[in-house]
Amino acid sequence: MMGVMAGGVSGQEWTRFRGPNGTGVGKAKGLPTQWTWKRFRWTMSLPGSGHGSPVIWGKKLFVTCTDGVSGKQIVVCGDAINGRKLWTREFKSVKHRLHKYNSFASASPAVDGARVYLTFSNKGANVLLALDHDGNEVWRRDFGAFESMHGGGTSPMVHKGVVYLCNDQQGKSSLIAVNAKTGKDVWRVSRKGGGRTAYGTPCVMKMGDGREVLVASSHTGGLTGVDLKTGKVAWQREDLFDKRSVASPIFVGDIVFG
Repeated sequence: MMGVMAGGVSGQEWTRFRGPNGTGVGKAKGLPTQWTWKRFRWTMSLPGSGHGSPVIWGKKLFVTCTDGVSGKQIVVCGDAINGRKLWTREFKSVKHRLHKYNSFASASPAVDGARVYLTFSNKGANVLLALDHDGNEVWRRDFGAFESMHGGGTSPMVHKGVVYLCNDQQGKSSLIAVNAKTGKDVWRVSRKGGGRTAYGTPCVMKMGDGREVLVASSHTGGLTGVDLKTGKVAWQREDLFDKRSVASPIFVGDIVFG
């Protein structure tokens, strides 16, 4: 079950994990500061559980969950104003090993004005797919096996017509950019594999010369800035993380935090 508190859900699209550019900061006014059942505007029963966050575009809210048994992915779209369920879609996957605190549905969707983008992974597949706002599949990509002792959880992000996904795992790793309309590759950057699987969602940083770079974090790559247009590495600081990199980087002023 999920709930939305009184105080309004409009005022700004919430397009990815942790909202605008991953900052967790929104523009909505009058939000309650206490989380109590009495202050919920509505609740919606879900057909499963999951760790992903909901995303919002206009009056539509999208969230993922799973039955926790088969590994299948369930996508639910609801009316963000009144909580009425609009549609549900299911996608087959396979049960696989997870960390005891993980879920088969730990990745948050990303959304823009035309589509919602979802990702899920297992030992045999690393899937990124796009649905329109009515739940129809538009395109699907499979980037191959996802090797991790703890399961998946990396969320995609969309920016200026391109969907980005960090594929940092124990196996063959990469940073991936695909056209949001077609799903075709824009660029792909090979990454050093064999390290501990990373789970962060990237953010976009504006350089002093006006270039925009995608900032990603991983155990093997540290912090990396990749030119959004060319896919070339603009800068990189390796060996920053002795342990697994789980948190998502954020960009504030001219500083990146990881």
